Amino acid sequence: MRNLLAVVSLCAATLVSGVAVSAQPYQGPAPAMMGGRPLPSIFIYEQAGLSGRARNLKGPVYNLQSVRFGGRARSASVVRGRWQLCTGIGYQGRCITLVPGLYQRLYGTAGQIWSARPI
Repeated sequence: MRNLLAVVSLCAATLVSGVAVSAQPYQGPAPAMMGGRPLPSIFIYEQAGLSGRARNLKGPVYNLQSVRFGGRARSASVVRGRWQLCTGIGYQGRCITLVPGLYQRLYGTAGQIWSARPI
């Protein structure tokens, strides 16, 4: 919960006219590591504007319904890594690539995100 609050605070402090902007350096606890590299991390939100119910993903999710979030993502905050979000299960359908930053709306997906993975 503390990590979520830190990211939400960071997101709120870096909003500029509803446009995705690069996040400021992360000031929270040290990120989890794998093989000497920080794990990728993304927060997806149920509503546009980085609001509503949120999920933090740190690895690939073939079907977001497995984390009770299928077809609900409307905005995102990428903390670390590059992420691919797709409108179909199994990384199918229309996919968008996100880099670290804030995304008030996930344009071109109609909020129908069903799978996500770091790339």
